[in-house]
Amino acid sequence: MYWDAKTRIANHCWYTLTKRQLSIPKVGRCSFIEDPKLNDIPLAEYVGSGYDRGHLVPSADMEWSKESCHDAFYMSNMAPQYPGFNRGEWKSLEMKVREIAKTEDSIVVMVGPLWDKPLAQSMDKTIAVPTRFWKVVWAPKSGKKWAWVFPHEKQIKPYESYACNHDSLLTVLKLTIRPH
Repeated sequence: MYWDAKTRIANHCWYTLTKRQLSIPKVGRCSFIEDPKLNDIPLAEYVGSGYDRGHLVPSADMEWSKESCHDAFYMSNMAPQYPGFNRGEWKSLEMKVREIAKTEDSIVVMVGPLWDKPLAQSMDKTIAVPTRFWKVVWAPKSGKKWAWVFPHEKQIKPYESYACNHDSLLTVLKLTIRPH
C-alpha cells in the first residue's frame, strides 16, 4: 500500500492472488480496525457519512489466513464508496478477478482511487472522495493483462463497460507491473 496523507486514502495497493489461496477454507469475517502504523483514521470516521468503507484490497481475496484477513480490515485499506457502487458492479469485478486467479493460477492485482479534480469532494472535509476507481490484473504465467476504470457513481453500468487498455492506464498512473 502507498499511503497519501493529503487524501487520507491509499494512492494504490497491489497484491498477489493465487488459485491455491482461494482453495483454502475461509477463516471467517474479520472486523474493521485502525491501522497501528498510521493511526490516522478512527473506526467511527465513516459512521453516518453515507459512504461504505470500501476495501481497496477486497476482504474476500484475503480470507485464506487470519493475518491477511485482519490486514484487509485496516482502515488504511478503505476508501469512501457509494453503497450501490461498493455492493454492485465493483463487487462483481472483485468476483471476476477471483475467477481470473483460479483460471490463471496466480495473478498480480493493482487497485486505487483517482480524482478528476483536485479533491473537490470530501467526506466531512477529512477524507477525499475519489471520482473514479481503477484496477489492473496481470497473469505472469500467460502474460495476460486486464484493466478497468470505473466512475465513482451511485449507479453504474456492468463492469465490462469499463474495461480499458492496461498499458495506457499504467502509463497515465505512472506505475509498472514487474515480476517478483
